Amino acid sequence: MATFDEAMKKFPTRSDLYNYYGEVLAEKGGTDSAITAFEKSIELDGSNPLPYVNQAIAVFQANADTDKSLTLIRDALKVDSECELAVAALSQIYLQLGMFDESLTMLRRAVDLAKSEEEMVSAITFRETTAAQYRFMKEHPELLSKMMGAMQ
Repeated sequence: MATFDEAMKKFPTRSDLYNYYGEVLAEKGGTDSAITAFEKSIELDGSNPLPYVNQAIAVFQANADTDKSLTLIRDALKVDSECELAVAALSQIYLQLGMFDESLTMLRRAVDLAKSEEEMVSAITFRETTAAQYRFMKEHPELLSKMMGAMQ
């Protein structure tokens, strides 16, 4: 952390430093500090979509502020409509909220944005797995209820 402190003193206007610092803080469980670092990164350079996405994820995980998280990710997509991380994060949040149609729309977009065969295979696999789970839930709600009851 001392390295980040030193770098931020030397280069106080480098937004990427604050973004990476926020990532490290978030990994170590310092969510509030991470959110502050992401906010500083955005303040310094609002044209980088990554701190918007990172802040959205931190906010969603810390206090489940869905509205703020979705706004931040949409802001990231305004900055860069092809930001793969934003598309993936939006898909995940939609999925966790039970918004399957919206999640599948983002997963289709992730396939379109894939830059390599490996990324495409991963995106297609996740999209199809999610679609299969969604179909199962719609077609067999009684089995889903039994499964959920058994898990409790």
